Amino acid sequence: MPHSGSKISLYADRSISQCLETTFDFMRSCRSVWFRMTLWLFMPLCFFTVIAFYGLMNNFEAIDHFLDKSSIGLIGGVIVIFLLFLLLSHLMVYSLLDAYAEHGDDIDGFSMNRMLPYIRRNALRVCWLVLFFVLTFFFFAIGGVLGLLLWFFLSLLPPVYMIERQGFLSSIAKSVRLSFRSFFQLVGVLFFSLMFGFLMLMALAMPFKLISSAGDVFSFTVSSTSPMGLLFSYTYYMIVTMAFCMLFSMLLLALAFQYGSASEWVDEASLESDIERFENL
Repeated sequence: MPHSGSKISLYADRSISQCLETTFDFMRSCRSVWFRMTLWLFMPLCFFTVIAFYGLMNNFEAIDHFLDKSSIGLIGGVIVIFLLFLLLSHLMVYSLLDAYAEHGDDIDGFSMNRMLPYIRRNALRVCWLVLFFVLTFFFFAIGGVLGLLLWFFLSLLPPVYMIERQGFLSSIAKSVRLSFRSFFQLVGVLFFSLMFGFLMLMALAMPFKLISSAGDVFSFTVSSTSPMGLLFSYTYYMIVTMAFCMLFSMLLLALAFQYGSASEWVDEASLESDIERFENL
C-alpha cells in the first residue's frame, strides 16, 4: 500500500497492540463509508436472518424433526446465509482497502456509486476465496485439532490472495510461511480481536437486556406477540446481527494489518539476509 502523508501504511513492522490500534485507526478514518457499506451490504441479509431466527426461536418443534423437509430447507437456508455473510464481509473489507490504497482518507466521503468499481474489482476473487474455504471445510472439520491448526495457518490467506493478487497455490504457500514465522503474534491478534469484538457485542446488547430485566422486575413485560413486543425483539436481533457483521469485518481488517506486519518483517529480514550473503561472497 503506497505511502501518502498521514495515510495508514499496510506494510509496516507492528506489534500486536499496534496492529489492533491501526485497525481502529483505519475504521475511525473511514467510519462514514464503513457504515454506509455495512448498511448497504448487510441490512437485507440481516433482515432475513432475523426473520428466520425469530421464527425458529418460536417454533422449537421444527428441531425435533431434524430430517423432515422443512428442517432440511431451514438448514440449507442457514448455510446459504452464512456463505453470503462470509462473502460480503470479505468483499467490504478488501474493497475498502483497495480504495484506501488509491485515495487515502478521502474515501470517507465516497458514496456507494464510487465504491462500486472496487466492489466489482474484488467480487470474483472473493467468490473463489469463499469457495475454497467451503471445499476445505469438511476436510478440516474431519481433521479435528489438526484441521483447526491447518486453518490457523491459512488465516492470512485472504489478505495474501486479495492484496497481492497471486494464484491460489502461491498464496497458500506464502500464507503458511507468514503464519508460521509470526505464529505468536498471529495468535495474539486473533485472541485480542475476538475478545474486543465479544466485549463490544455485549456492550451493544446490554441496553436491551437491561430493559428486558427491568420489565420482569416491574411487571411491564410486553407480550412477544404484541406489536411493541415484536418491534422490541426484531430491533434487538437486528442490532446484534448488524454488530456481529461489523465486528467480523473488524477481525478481517486486523488480519490484513497482521499480514502487512508479517510480510514486512519476514520479507525484509529475508531481503537483508540475501544482501548480507551477497556482500560476503
